[in-house]
Amino acid sequence: MKYPACCPQTNWMMVTPERLGKAKLSPAAPVAGDRGTLLGCTKCDTLWYLKHDQTQLFRVPPDRAPRVTTWAAEPTQPPAAVIDALESIGATRRTRWGAPGQALTFPGRGATRDGRELPRCLLRFQQGPPLGLGYGEVLLASELARLEPSPEAVEPVVRQVTTIEWESGRGLALTPVRAPNGEGLNLNWTVHFFSDLGVLGKDLVLARQTVAFSSEKIFAEDKSSITLVVADWNEEHLRWCTPMPSGIQTWMERAWTTYERTP
Repeated sequence: MKYPACCPQTNWMMVTPERLGKAKLSPAAPVAGDRGTLLGCTKCDTLWYLKHDQTQLFRVPPDRAPRVTTWAAEPTQPPAAVIDALESIGATRRTRWGAPGQALTFPGRGATRDGRELPRCLLRFQQGPPLGLGYGEVLLASELARLEPSPEAVEPVVRQVTTIEWESGRGLALTPVRAPNGEGLNLNWTVHFFSDLGVLGKDLVLARQTVAFSSEKIFAEDKSSITLVVADWNEEHLRWCTPMPSGIQTWMERAWTTYERTP
């Protein structure tokens, strides 16, 4: 993608005060609460989000800008009816870098306040604005009227393990699972929804052994089929997290162990 020459040539970057000073950005809109800063390029209309601790800078896609400015004006939370459904869905907690702050996701079937059905709806409590790169649509939590469990949603324990799998090379981070018929499959990176080969997400279970590598058996999340609904971070919802299966390390724990063992 070609960016205006006056702006940083990336969608995301780590920043320092010196690097930020060279970016030629100025405050664009106030952000309520301690949730970061919206900046605008002094030479073009590009909008940027600076994380609250001023360590990361994110480009705001033009089609996301209206909701980002609405998000900036006041915190957004889903209605009580949606909150009541969270326990039955179960949470997935993000454990990797590359996004502004913590996040907790709940996949299900949803509907908007104007009655539009959302077959694949991913509610995400997060510490940043509704950027949603790669998702088919991004909404604010205040636009959501209903969220319920979906048969396409992967079970919470499987979802959580997909967030910690270590990249094995070639852009792959595989979690081995098995379908009800015993067939082994690999989920690549974090996966919330699955519907393929006549198998639904609710039917997948963790495999005890590694599934043989085969491109036909590797399945990644199709973000373009998902509507992302963004709500502001709320630590109270951590109680809906699924405990990690015993003996499974997080990717950071595994990385640190590898580092310590490197001569």
